[in-house]
Amino acid sequence: MVLTATVMMDSLPGGELQADLKAADASLNLDKQGLKLPEFILTAYGATISGSAEAGNLFGKVNGTGTLKLAEFSPAATLKKMGGTLPEMQDPAALTSASGELELTYRDDSLNVEPFVLKLDGQNLAGKLTVDNLENPAILCRAELDSFDLDRYLPPRDKAKEAEKEAETPKPEGEAGQGDDELIPVETVRELNLDAMASADYLKLKGIQLADVKIHVQAKDGRVVVKPFSFKGYEGAITTAAIVDVAGDTPHSGVAVHVNGLNAGPLAKDFAGRDDIAGNVDLHLVADGLGNTVPAILETLGGTFKVDLQDGVFPGVDLAGLAQKTKSEKDKGGTIEADSKGKTKFGSITGSGVIDKGVVTNKDLSLMAPNLRAIGDGTVNLASQKLNYTVLAKLVASSKGQGGLSYNELTGIAIPVHLGGTLSDPSWYVDVTQYVKMLGGAVVGTVGDVLSGVGNILTLGGVGKQQEEQRKERRKALRVDDDPEPTIRELEARF
Repeated sequence: MVLTATVMMDSLPGGELQADLKAADASLNLDKQGLKLPEFILTAYGATISGSAEAGNLFGKVNGTGTLKLAEFSPAATLKKMGGTLPEMQDPAALTSASGELELTYRDDSLNVEPFVLKLDGQNLAGKLTVDNLENPAILCRAELDSFDLDRYLPPRDKAKEAEKEAETPKPEGEAGQGDDELIPVETVRELNLDAMASADYLKLKGIQLADVKIHVQAKDGRVVVKPFSFKGYEGAITTAAIVDVAGDTPHSGVAVHVNGLNAGPLAKDFAGRDDIAGNVDLHLVADGLGNTVPAILETLGGTFKVDLQDGVFPGVDLAGLAQKTKSEKDKGGTIEADSKGKTKFGSITGSGVIDKGVVTNKDLSLMAPNLRAIGDGTVNLASQKLNYTVLAKLVASSKGQGGLSYNELTGIAIPVHLGGTLSDPSWYVDVTQYVKMLGGAVVGTVGDVLSGVGNILTLGGVGKQQEEQRKERRKALRVDDDPEPTIRELEARF
C-alpha cells in the first residue's frame, strides 16, 4: 500500500502537509477486530518514521504493540518546514541531527515504552517509560544520559546577559513580578503520581560542568519529594533534596543542601566569569517555609546552617585594609567606609546559625587570615533583605591563616566593622566613636553594643583558657559531616 498526500489547510503547521505512507503486507480483519502493519514507512516534514505495529480489539478496549524508528533528520529543518523559527543559539550546529527508536505496548489502559533511545546532536538518552491509567496517570520513568551540553541550545551569552538585566529591572508598583505570583500549581501537584529517576555522566548548564548527575523525583497524594539531586564537580560533591507538600490548606516546601569540598573559584569563573572568589566550601543548609508566594515563604522560613570555607578569597571588603585605615584615620571621627572593590584573603571562615521567620542569625563567625583574626555575629532579614552584622577584626603579628593561633590566642586591638545596607547593596563601615571607646578599654560585643567597662583591650576582657577550650569544641562542632544523609534527614523531620 502506498499513499501520497498533499494537504493544504491554515490550521496545519506551515499551512501545508506533504506526506508519504508505505506499508507492506498490511491487513485489517474487522471480524477479529485486528490491524497489522508488519512494515511501514511514514515521511512528513522532512522526517521519516519506520517500524511495525499490531492492534487488537479495535471496537473495545484497544491493545497493541509496536516498534518505531526515527531516521536521522534535522529538527531545525523540520521546524522550518512547519513554519516555525528557531531562536539564535550558542552552537550554530545545534538541533541539526536527531534520531531514535522505541518499543511500545498498550494493554489494559497501560502504556509501556521499553526501551527508548534518543540521539540528539551526538548526545545519547536511553530509558523506559510506563504510564498506568491514562485518565489518572501513574508515571514511572527511568532515563540515562551519557552527556548533555545544554549551553549549546541557550542564547549567546551576550544576549542572555541582556535578558537577565531586563528581567532584574524593577517594575512599577501594581505590575506583575512583585513576588506575589503563586509558585506551586497546587491542583496539578495534588493529582501528580510520578516516580522518575534520571542520571547523566556529564552535564553542562550556563558554564557549570557537572559529572555523575543523579535525580530521583517521587510525587503522590499532594507530596513531591526530590531525593536526591546530586552531582560532582569542581573537586567536590553536592547533594540536595527538596519536599513540596500541598495536601493541606497551606503549601509547605523545603530544601536541604550538602556541599563537600567544592572549589568555589573555578565554579564562579565558569558560572559568572568572576575571578574574585576562591575557597574550598563545606556547607550544611536546611530550610523550609509555608505559603505559595515568595514573601509568604520568606516570612515563615526556618532552618539551620553550617559553613566552613578554607583557603579562599572573600569579595566586597578588605578587612585588614579597613582596619589599617581605621587606625590611621581615627582622629577624623564619623565613619570610615570600606572600598566595595576590596577583598579579604583567608585561611578559614567558619560559622553556623539558625533561620527563624525569615531572619538568619549567626553568632559564631570565626575568620583566620594572615595578619588578621576576626569574630562576628548578626542577622540577615531575608524578607526585607536588611543586613545587621558586626565583625570584630584584629590585626595580629601572625602570617599564618588556617592552622595558626585563634582570635583569642593572639593579642591585638579589635576594630568593630559593621555590615549594613541590603543584600543587593551591602556596605561595610567602622564607627570611629565606637572604636575609640574600645581603645579606652570598653569591651564591645559583636552586635556593636558596649558590654562592659574597662577591660584588657588586647584580649577583649582577658578570655581564659577554659573559654578558649570551649571555643575549640564549638569549632569542632562546626565541621560539616562528610555524609549528606543527616542533612536530608533533618529536612524530612520538618515535615
